This record gives sequence, C-alpha cells and structure tokens, in this order.
Amino acid sequence: METLLNNFLSDPMFYIGAIFAGFAVLAFLTFLRGFLTGAPELFTNNSNYEHLRIAYTRVLWGTFLLVIIFAVWEVLRLIVG
Repeated sequence: METLLNNFLSDPMFYIGAIFAGFAVLAFLTFLRGFLTGAPELFTNNSNYEHLRIAYTRVLWGTFLLVIIFAVWEVLRLIVG
C-alpha cells in the first residue's frame, strides 16, 4: 500500500489520466451506440423518426461528453504543468 501511495504522490497525473481515459471510453461507447443504431436507417427508406431521435441524442451526448472530458483534461494539464 505504501508503494502505491508513493507512486501516486510522485506522479498523480498518470492516475488522473487513467480515470479520464475510463470516462472517455464510456463517452465513446455512448457515441458508438447511438451511431451504430442510427446508421442503418440512413441507407433505407423505412426509418422510424422516434428511433432516430433517440440515436441522434446518444450521438450528441457522446460527442458532448468527449469534448468536455478533453477540455477538462487540457485545463488540468495546463494548471499542473
């Protein structure tokens, strides 16, 4: 436990970056779920507007979360650096 604490105190940005990477993975999976469920309706004529609205909302939320996570990470790097 002491080694883990010493490693964290010597380089906390590594562990903070790993946490941000985990959140970015969840945001990307949200984006991917919306994109992959809405993509087939782009190539067919039998699209359901309600289904597309949910898929586009997931795409927007995934993109929004990725941008926010990236912006917070860059601000954190600027402050710490």
